[in-house]
Order: sequence, then structure tokens, then C-alpha cells
Amino acid sequence: MLQSLTIKNLALIDSLEMEFTDGLNILTGETGAGKSVLIGSVNLALGEKADSSVIRDGAKEALIEMVFHVEEEAVLQAIREMDLSVEEDGCLILQRRILPNRSVAKVSGESVTLKQLRQLASLLINIHGQNDQLSLLSASAQNALVDAVAGEDATREKAAVADAFRAMSDIRRELDSMRLDAREREREADLIRYEIAEIEEAALKEGEDEELEQAFRRGANALKITETLGRASSLLREDADGALAGLEQSIRLLSPLTQADARIGEFASGLTDAESILRDTVHEMEAYLEDSVFDEETLAQQEKRLNLINRLKEKYDSAHDGIAGILSYRDARETELSRLEDYEAYCEGRRKEMEAFHRKAQEAADRLSALRKKAAAQLSGRLKDALKDLNFAEAKVTIEVSSDPDALTAAGCDTVTFLISTNPGEPLRPLSKIVSGGELSRIMLGLKTVLSDENESMAMIFDEIDAGISGKTAWKVSSKLGELAANRQVICITHLPQIAAMADTHYLIYKDLSGERAVTRIRTLTETETTEEIARLISTDDISDTAKKSAGEMRAEALSEKKKWT
Repeated sequence: MLQSLTIKNLALIDSLEMEFTDGLNILTGETGAGKSVLIGSVNLALGEKADSSVIRDGAKEALIEMVFHVEEEAVLQAIREMDLSVEEDGCLILQRRILPNRSVAKVSGESVTLKQLRQLASLLINIHGQNDQLSLLSASAQNALVDAVAGEDATREKAAVADAFRAMSDIRRELDSMRLDAREREREADLIRYEIAEIEEAALKEGEDEELEQAFRRGANALKITETLGRASSLLREDADGALAGLEQSIRLLSPLTQADARIGEFASGLTDAESILRDTVHEMEAYLEDSVFDEETLAQQEKRLNLINRLKEKYDSAHDGIAGILSYRDARETELSRLEDYEAYCEGRRKEMEAFHRKAQEAADRLSALRKKAAAQLSGRLKDALKDLNFAEAKVTIEVSSDPDALTAAGCDTVTFLISTNPGEPLRPLSKIVSGGELSRIMLGLKTVLSDENESMAMIFDEIDAGISGKTAWKVSSKLGELAANRQVICITHLPQIAAMADTHYLIYKDLSGERAVTRIRTLTETETTEEIARLISTDDISDTAKKSAGEMRAEALSEKKKWT
């Protein structure tokens, strides 16, 4: 559930903190008080694109922070799979900081991308607004609703369709790219043969270039190396003044005194070790000089070989992998040559593979269609029952799944259409052609109610769920929201008294003056204040005694209604 929301320096809000509760959280307020800013800040916190214009005038940045409490193990596991951490008590903090030229998103202190933030939000909260209502009219959204009811079996079959369709499409693209006439194929084959022969003739060995470069550098500096090593060896071996002579003399001087003082023995031992190491090093230097043969011919051969390797790298090593890249290019060209030399047979084999993937995709699509049709029948029945509770007493609902094998895609070959009749005697028609805004709001609420069992830990926010409704219908919607909130947290922004009356916790959003500037504030109402706010929603400018009485009766009826779900 959503525990708290903190907003700072966003639009009309300078600083606002809200603590939410279980059940139905109702938010009301005058038009312009900041209800839209509140829902907008939630969307920003959950990964919506940010515009610096939302930062409150005079502030350097805006901050939105949401604190969730997560208990359901499946949700916790999904969060862990995103490599995000949750506190031991299930606390999860989402934070979005909006600056003039960028925004920073964090989850429990760890920086995340907006894509990660949106992915995480989909596990924690479901926001229903006017855009969701309009999206319900699209075929893709209706398809997704049916797939949600079809469950894991449909998810598995959709993956099978997508994998086979993708493999089939890859082969089709390959075959399209290989459409060459005989003369073009022969020209391409000749080029490949030339490239392969050039690489083979070079007889390359992996690591050869590095060894050659070292040898060439050594040869190019041969004179300097010889002179320097010879001079160093002479300095160490010079009879009278050389380092070795000095060490030998020092050891002879100290040796008679080693019995007199243990420290003298340590000095003598150290010098003996140094003399041994130095002597071995001098021997190695002299042996290196004797074995090293530097001549112009060898150097020229090394340079020629390096030039050849570097030229082949420029031509064939686009991945900059050195000799390994050249050999990899050769292997790929050999495969391509094999295709061209046996073009017809290769293409025929690939066509058979493509047909096999097509059959596999179609078989999975057929199984998916069967699952969707079964789920559509279930969903239409459950939605019809839910709509009865929302004052669609005579509603008829059919969810039609039409399959066309010739229209196979990565998502299958089905078109899902929601057909509905909201009044007696009217024929079933596509949802997009018959519903008003108020009807669409109720249908969306009905769907949310039907699908709510999928994840009871997910919080739900409703904005404009009351658009275009009033009277008895508003009471039906209020009752359905109360039923939905019996098993989960629901947050609803409303202007209808019938819905406000069903609140478990009621918040008032209002505009206040801070200095000479308007700011949005929010506070939790007491039971008495809740009744007064319901009366305000019923009344015009002045709250009459009749409105207060009606508000009290409405609140009492709502509390009585809520007992059915507790």
C-alpha cells in the first residue's frame, strides 16, 4: 500500500505531506484547489516525463517522494529481480527530483532510470484517469484485458508465437537480402574468394602481431640497447672501482667481525646476497648481448610483415579484434561463399525452415486463440454482473475474438472487440461507438473490479471516475468503490457527495495564501468535518440545514453499506 506522499516546490504546492490509510481514501476540494496537481505529482513520481515548468516559481528544484509498504512475496520477488532493494520491514521509497535541465529518480536511495521506475510502479499502483478510459476504446487495450484474464497459459503461448514469428521474419529478411541474379552472385563469389585467398596467403597466427611489434621495437633500438647494456656491464665489473669489486671487498672486511657482533653478521649476509644477485644479473646482461643479433635484413622483414598484417586489419578487422578479427571475417566469408556456391539449395533449405517456424507460430497462435475465447467468455460474464451493480441493470456484454490466420503477427492472429448494449432493445455494438463519458467511467470501474483479484496488494488511484454521472448511478459507483476498497487500498479524487460519503479516510484539498502567493494545502477531516464536506458538495454557495441533514443521512447509509464487506 501507499503509506505517504511528500511534495515540495511543485506548481502551487510549496510543501505538502500526506499519510494514507487502508481502505477508501477520498480527496475532495474546490475547483482549482490543486487536485490535478496532486495526481500529476504522483504520475511524475512514477516515471512520467518531467518538464521544468512544474517547478514552483522561485524554487531551484521540485521533489516528489512516495513511500510504499510491500508485503506480498510475489511483488517482493519481482522487485528483487529488478536488482532493487526493499527494507526488512517492507518499506520502499520512490523519489523523483526535478531540476531545470534534468531529473533524478531513486528507489530506496539507489539511482534508477525512468524505465525502471515505470516498471516498478506497475507492480505497486494502478492509476485510473481519463486517458485510461479512452485507451479502453483501442483494440490493443481490449486484447490486453482478455490476455490478463487468460493468465499464465496465454503468456506462455504469446511468447511461443513471438519467438517463432521472430525467427520466421529473420529468415524472410535474410532471403530478401540475398535476391541476386546469377551474374551478381558470381561477382560476389569472386570477391569473396579473393578476400579469403588474401587472408590465407598471409598465414596469420593469433598473437603474432604483438610478438612482431615487440621484436621490431627491440631491433629498431638495437644500437642504443647494445651500447647501454655494455656500459652498464663495464661499470659493474670494473676491477678496481666496479660495484662487484666494492661488494667483495666489503664482505672480506666484515667477515672477521661477525663473531664479535651479531649485527655485523647481518650486514655481511645482506651484502653477500646483494653480491650474488648482482653477479647473476651481470651474467644475464652479458649473455643477452652475446645472443642478440640485430641486423638490417631481419628488421626489414619484420617491418614488411607488420605492414602486411596492419593492411589486412584495415580491410577486414572492422571490430578491432586484431588477427582474431581478420580470421573471424574469413570464417564468415567462407560461410557466405558456401551459400552463394550452393545458392538454390541453401535458399530452399531456409524456406523450409521459415515454413516450419510459420507452422509453429500458427499452432501457438491457434492455442492462444482458444485461450482468449475462453477468457473472453469468462470476462464478459463477470463484467456483465459488475455492470449490474453500477446501474446497468439491462446491460448485455459480449467480447468477440476474431481469428484470421492470414493476419498472423508476433501477438497472434486475433482481434478482440468489446460489444455492449447498455439499454434494453439496443443491439450490441463496439464499445467505441455507443458509450458516453459517464458510461465509459463505469465500464472501466467494472473492469477494474473484475480484474482486481489478480493483485490485491496493488494500490489503486481513481481520478475522474465520477465524470458524467450523478444521482442513483453515483451511489452505485460509490458502493462499488467501497466494495473494491474492502480488500485493498483505494485512493479516489471526487466531487460527488455520494462517493465522498463512502470514505474510510477523507482529505480536503484547499488553496491558502502564504504571503502574497496561493499555495495548495491538504488536511485529514474528522467525522464531523467529513459530513460538513459532504454537505458542501450537495449545496450551492451556502450550506443549508437541509444539506447538512442530507449529508448526515448519506454518510450513515454509506457506513451501513460498508458493513456488508467487513
